[in-house]
Amino acid sequence: MSISVQDSPYAQTHTTVDVINFGLGQPSKALLPLELFEQAAQQRFGPRQDRAMLQYGAGKGYSGFRSVLAGFLSEAYGYPVESSGLMVTAGNSQAISHAAIAFAGDRKRAFVEEPTYFLAFDIFRELGMSLESIPVGAHGLNLDALEDRLRSEDVPSFLYTVPFHHNPTGAVLSSDRCEHLVQLAQQYDFRIISDEPYNLLSHTGENHRSLASYDTSGRVVSLGSFSKILAPGLRLGWMESSTETIDQLASCGVIRSGGGQNPMTAALVHTIVEQGKLQLHIDRLKQTFESRKLVMCNALHEHCKDAVFTEPDGGYFVWIKLPVDMSAVALLEESSKNHGVAFTPGSRCSLNSDARESASEFIRLSFAFYDEDEIHEGGETTAVNTTRLDTLHEDSTKLETSFRSALKGEFAAINAKIDSMHECTTDRDASLLSLLNDMKDEMLAMKNEISGVKIEMLGMKSEMSGVRNEMAGLHVEYRRFDARVHNWQAACHNIKAYREGRTTMSFAPFKKVNPGIGRPLPGYIPSADELCVPEVSVGDEVPKSMFPTSPLDAARWTPMEINRLAMILNDDLGIFSEEHADILLWRQRLFQFVAHD
Repeated sequence: MSISVQDSPYAQTHTTVDVINFGLGQPSKALLPLELFEQAAQQRFGPRQDRAMLQYGAGKGYSGFRSVLAGFLSEAYGYPVESSGLMVTAGNSQAISHAAIAFAGDRKRAFVEEPTYFLAFDIFRELGMSLESIPVGAHGLNLDALEDRLRSEDVPSFLYTVPFHHNPTGAVLSSDRCEHLVQLAQQYDFRIISDEPYNLLSHTGENHRSLASYDTSGRVVSLGSFSKILAPGLRLGWMESSTETIDQLASCGVIRSGGGQNPMTAALVHTIVEQGKLQLHIDRLKQTFESRKLVMCNALHEHCKDAVFTEPDGGYFVWIKLPVDMSAVALLEESSKNHGVAFTPGSRCSLNSDARESASEFIRLSFAFYDEDEIHEGGETTAVNTTRLDTLHEDSTKLETSFRSALKGEFAAINAKIDSMHECTTDRDASLLSLLNDMKDEMLAMKNEISGVKIEMLGMKSEMSGVRNEMAGLHVEYRRFDARVHNWQAACHNIKAYREGRTTMSFAPFKKVNPGIGRPLPGYIPSADELCVPEVSVGDEVPKSMFPTSPLDAARWTPMEINRLAMILNDDLGIFSEEHADILLWRQRLFQFVAHD
């Protein structure tokens, strides 16, 4: 038997003759209606057609196509669908991202089903969404668990759900449960992104109304796609919601910049839908998928009686619970490596590690890609491998029991030896404990001594700081004293020079002088603050610029003024003690000079 191969460069996923991959959620190559597009293209690309079909598209999609699509959906769903409530998309993956961006808001928090379509996780995470899971049961989303979460936690920005022919479980949300879910969205004020790519693929002949049809508040957006009912490569689908919500979704920056999605592809599909060929193709798909599903389920029933699953009434997938304690990952490794059959393990469809643990006993099989013979062979192989692994599991369990029994006796003997050794070491342990206690007491005493030394060192440090401050003060006083000695040495030197006739003295240091001759104003006696004595050390050569050069300058100093200077010197030199013999000598000579004058 030949195996279907997909190795075209156009295809996202390639297959080989070596592996039957039941993980592929896409139609087989034979089900892609190339001839329908060939016929539609001949009509759409004729010389009389509107060239604006190749222009930037209308934001919601051009009105003619939306009108035809609304009529098709009204007939398929059994209720009226308005074209104003439709917007053309580039398929459901793009639509999920588009709606999530619009609904995320500041909360950026979403509820997703557990398990669910696993690639949706990547879309939400790339948008920075925080995700939390709500369980899915045999009847679809667990609304009781959802309501409990809504009562106890913050409300999410939106809920992502696959209500009809669920991926991966195949479950369908009933009409009553759809109404309840929409009521919860209205009561707790959150949005719903309803992913409905399999809605028109019911094997029973009855389609389900979109979830948006139960909503009057615009909180629900239903996403439909031509990928599952016509061809995935079209990248074409639609959103259904209230007119206000559709207007909001069509006003985003991407649409304003690039226009509506895939207008030329929409024109081709418009022709196919308008001519009734889409419904004929869907009918063919439903018959084919139902036949393939039955072959798969019969193979599982026949060869894997311990597996548990519910036969789906639409969609692409069968969700199977493996025998107890059997790992889907182990089965996948065995089947793909040794028998050429692959599938999707249930853990792949779970949000986090805890959920993946509970889903590890499930597998998802797709019946959409391979024909009946290939499905029968692959399904039989999967079932046989499941039985084989189950047998191996039983054998390993028996071996484990025997091994445990043997080890139990060995452990008992070892425990007895340990007890004997424990008794021998009890006395030794007591001696060691006493020694350790003594060492502990000695260490505590040493610690106390060290603490006392630390306290003494802190006191010494404080005393040293005080001494350091006193030394700093003495240093300042010494600098002041040294400066005054320096200045008075210079003054005495100058006076001595004047007395010996080596120079004359000027009254220039006084501030208040007669501007005409430079003498002090009559009756003015300079204060100590106004007396500015040149800083000249004793023994230095006196600069000539410091003294008068004319008789007029020499006559400026009077005996009264010299006497005043001596009084100032006498007051100031009172700070000196008898130890300063040189300064006292200068003082004596100054008085002699004044008395002589």
